[in-house]
Formats: sequence, C-alpha cells, structure tokens
Amino acid sequence: MLDWARELLSIPEPEHPKFAAGLSVQMILSPDEVIALLRARLGRLEDSIAARRAAITEHLKEVPRLLARVAAVTQPVWPDLPACSLSQPLDEPGYSN
Repeated sequence: MLDWARELLSIPEPEHPKFAAGLSVQMILSPDEVIALLRARLGRLEDSIAARRAAITEHLKEVPRLLARVAAVTQPVWPDLPACSLSQPLDEPGYSN
C-alpha cells in the first residue's frame, strides 16, 4: 500500500481521480515524504509543460507566416511564442495586401 500511495502522489496521470485517491491516503506516509512526492510530481508537470511549449515553438517554425499572425493573438497565453506584428505586410510570393 505504501508503494501505491507513493505512485499515486508522485506520478502525474491523465486520470485525475487517481491523484485524488493518492491525496486521500497520504496520511499513511510521513509529511516529509508527502512533500517530496508532491515536489516530484510538480517537477514532472513542469517538465511536461516545458516539452509541450518547446514542441509548439518548433512547430511554429514550419507554419506559414499567415498562420503565424494568428499565433500572435495567443501571445498573452503563450509568452514563449515568437512575436509577429499583425500590421506587418505579407511579402511572400502568392500573398497580396
């Protein structure tokens, strides 16, 4: 049961009820261990977020400039996205102002 509680608290899963179950049995672990497990979970979540942001940034390098302009609107949500001016003319072949 200790291993199960440790797994539930430290490993992020798409199934959120599993985390709630971990919280419900945390009292069988020491407070210091619970803190360490939750910090491990936080680290994994931060790594996951960083990887997703990096993937989005990489994908944006392949998106046509027109779509990059749309991405500029999301700048407040994704501050790591490359900036793009909405008033900047499209000077690529095939586009007209």
